[in-house]
Amino acid sequence: MDVLDQKLRTEISVSEADARRNGRRNHRTDLYLSFSAIVCSVLATAVAAGGTNKWVTAALAFVPALATGLQAGIKFAARSGWYFSMAAHLRTLGRSLEFEGATAKDVSAKLGKLETDMEEEWDLRVGAGATAPADMLPKPPEIAEH
Repeated sequence: MDVLDQKLRTEISVSEADARRNGRRNHRTDLYLSFSAIVCSVLATAVAAGGTNKWVTAALAFVPALATGLQAGIKFAARSGWYFSMAAHLRTLGRSLEFEGATAKDVSAKLGKLETDMEEEWDLRVGAGATAPADMLPKPPEIAEH
């Protein structure tokens, strides 16, 4: 592996690790919001049935609405899926460079196409107008194939 191959492999590896980390963070956030909505909904029901202070009941009842609103607005699940998809595509490109004898030139061209395609995928998954991170772009079928 020459210097250009190694430099590109490092760039891909760093971007892949970032994508996986961001995917996990968004996935966990989505799970935490779902869990808190369920727990607070149950607690609000129990507190309301017990005749506790109405402000406590109101506060507990507010959490599910807030959590659901955040999930719908920010789309943590869609973001997570996008990041995991990006990580998988980057891993494929890295392996083709490292183990399949692909040249840095070829992989760099595929990486550029991947980034452009993932920008469009971000708009489809997360919503138009939400800008994807420039270094984390999802998968055109031709990139997954060798």
